[in-house]
Amino acid sequence: MYSKLGYSRGVIANLSDAPNLPNPQTGETVFCTENYRVLTYDGALWMCDDFVRLINESGSTRNAGDLVIYDTTTYGRVVLTTTSDIERVAGPVVYTASNGAAVAVAIKGRYKCKVDSSAPGITTIGGKAYTYSAGNSGAAIDAITTPVVSGFYGWILERLDISRTGIKNMLIRGKVEMF
Repeated sequence: MYSKLGYSRGVIANLSDAPNLPNPQTGETVFCTENYRVLTYDGALWMCDDFVRLINESGSTRNAGDLVIYDTTTYGRVVLTTTSDIERVAGPVVYTASNGAAVAVAIKGRYKCKVDSSAPGITTIGGKAYTYSAGNSGAAIDAITTPVVSGFYGWILERLDISRTGIKNMLIRGKVEMF
């Protein structure tokens, strides 16, 4: 078990608990048992080395798990996908963020991601995740043997046989893999 004494804010069970910690100060730390990472408050967000801090320019509030891509017109901003199989995947949003606000995006590790579509017959873990369609905030999941047009960014870590859509655990790859 982790010692609560080693972190200025102790230990939290879920990433969703971090934004609710009252009056955080820059540099404070908390250990999260959901992702087994030390989170440090950077003055705006609770961050770890699995996240990048960007600006949400999607036009609306992004919820935890929503998939975003890098904006091609303005550095440091993320938007919704403009097409399927896109190679500019940033990753899923970690904490809910309004339009124009700072947003933490998971670029590697095991994190929750919104799944909007999956191929029929996927009943085990291991399907590959890629951007779904224009304007969409979720991923599509395909079986490992089914090639996608361009690249995929992660692997599904939960069974999809009961509900093939919703928030699912993913292994985010840290880079888009090409087929």
